[in-house]
Amino acid sequence: MIDAATKQKIRHLYFAEHYTIYAITKSLDVHHGTVKRAINYESFHPKRPRNNHSILDTYSRHIDENLGLYPKITATRLIQILRDRGYSGSLSTLRNDLRKRRPRFSRAYNKMVVCPGEQGQVDWAHCGRLRVGGADRKLYLFVMVLSYSRAVYAEFCLNLKTSTFLGCHERAFEYFGGIPRILLYDNLKSVVLARRGKEVRFNPEILEFSGFYHFEPRPCNVYSGNEKGRVERTIRYIRDNFLAARPMTDLKTLNESIRVWCERVANRRPWPEDRQYFVKDMWQKEKKNLLRLSDRRLNPREQQVTIARKTPWVCFDLNFYSIPPEFVGKPLLISAGDEKLEILSEGKTITEHLRSYDRNRFVEFKEHRRSLSQHSSFGRSSFFKESLLKDFPVLAPVFEQQFRLGYDIPTLVRKLYQARYGAGDSVFAAAIKMAVDAERYSFDSIRHFISQLETASQLGPAVPVALPDRPAVKNLEIKTRSLDSYDHI
Repeated sequence: MIDAATKQKIRHLYFAEHYTIYAITKSLDVHHGTVKRAINYESFHPKRPRNNHSILDTYSRHIDENLGLYPKITATRLIQILRDRGYSGSLSTLRNDLRKRRPRFSRAYNKMVVCPGEQGQVDWAHCGRLRVGGADRKLYLFVMVLSYSRAVYAEFCLNLKTSTFLGCHERAFEYFGGIPRILLYDNLKSVVLARRGKEVRFNPEILEFSGFYHFEPRPCNVYSGNEKGRVERTIRYIRDNFLAARPMTDLKTLNESIRVWCERVANRRPWPEDRQYFVKDMWQKEKKNLLRLSDRRLNPREQQVTIARKTPWVCFDLNFYSIPPEFVGKPLLISAGDEKLEILSEGKTITEHLRSYDRNRFVEFKEHRRSLSQHSSFGRSSFFKESLLKDFPVLAPVFEQQFRLGYDIPTLVRKLYQARYGAGDSVFAAAIKMAVDAERYSFDSIRHFISQLETASQLGPAVPVALPDRPAVKNLEIKTRSLDSYDHI
């Protein structure tokens, strides 16, 4: 494509100056096909539009009448009416014609006015992915906004589960210093299980939670995001003002950063209703009208019923957690919060762990391994050997030498675990290093060095001895003999 000036220049050179097509191509640095099209008289003048007739011209009056009576009539219903009058065209032709004929509607909205403490709005936002150890997890942002003051609470999460959703509510209530009387939501599954028109079947967990904290959960109408536009605009504000050009490091750092951002930026901005005031000032005014937050907390937790079939581990959220060996084969309940995880049997807590958001990580309580190591079958799984090598890499030549000599490796693993728990990690590591340095790889040698270290640690400081003032005693030399030969007895 060339502009009109270039086309005029080509025609001038060709018809007035009598340049050849080749010369015009070199002179103006254009393609020879472009030159030929510019010289062509028909391509120089715009083509006149053809007067095309449509198959729908005959039915134009019927279409306009139906659109006048029923502005929202669908093309599938209208084509049935036209077929009765002899229309033989396609549905797509009718739809294209309706796009031009149908009147455009623009809905008018009233400005939402709320009283202080009356309403809050809640929503989720997807913020990409976050690397946690070996796991690549989705990152979500929970946002709650007080509709009157526009005060913002935001928190990053790694899942959209109902327990996480309700836990964010509790922390938002504590941050705001009270509870709004109404909370607006989308029709997410944590709030709405089913809906038919105005009839809503709520999630039992949100009903229990709202009954405990005395607020009314109110879902918006379907496809009516404008009803909670204040939280929608706040999410866009967070994306532009906080997330832009910010590296995603770890969950704890992100939550600390957005808490500081809410305090220093979001809640100190001018109040949209009257810019001579600030959000923090109107927030302080709204606090007086929020529902009072008592000292009691519901503390919603994620729960899962499971059973450890053969090994003393239970799987939860892509990771494995240890349990006492005597609970293998029994039904267990896992109750997980944001930071800690409890495992219960028959209503009693049997163990607690710090929750991991990694993938395929084994979270172990040493007492469970110690009791398991008493069983003769302990060590048959390669996991226990790999766990020892991970904690004490210097053990590698010990396993290699004992395997070459045909020693029973599971028995060695069980004995090493028992020695480790009996002596402690520091003494056990020092004894292994002494055994490897001395090239004595048997378990008996390791146990001998452990005994030496324990004996040395129990001895007190050296006590000075007063020797008699006699040259024969002071200059006495005692020759020590090597005891290495005893190790071969």
